[in-house]
Amino acid sequence: MTVIQPNRKRSVIQLIIGLGVILVLFAVSNVMLYSRSVSLAHDIGQLRGELDALQVKNADLKNTLYQETGSAALEKLSKDRGMVQDKNPEWAFASQ
Repeated sequence: MTVIQPNRKRSVIQLIIGLGVILVLFAVSNVMLYSRSVSLAHDIGQLRGELDALQVKNADLKNTLYQETGSAALEKLSKDRGMVQDKNPEWAFASQ
């Protein structure tokens, strides 16, 4: 009786090649993922710098707004336009 055994070397070589391909794909995907994360970290740092600059600019604009709408500035504006302060104002209400 003849027993035929398949060529086992071929299946072992195919297994090693398959695992090697998987390993290479895994390594390439890790390099790409690392590159993307470094790029995102750089972008986040850059955007934080821009955000800080915009917050400073916003604070300056608020200071300017508060100075322009302060009581001293509004009194000066009313005097420049010839307005006088009414000592006994009469208010008109919409509900009447």
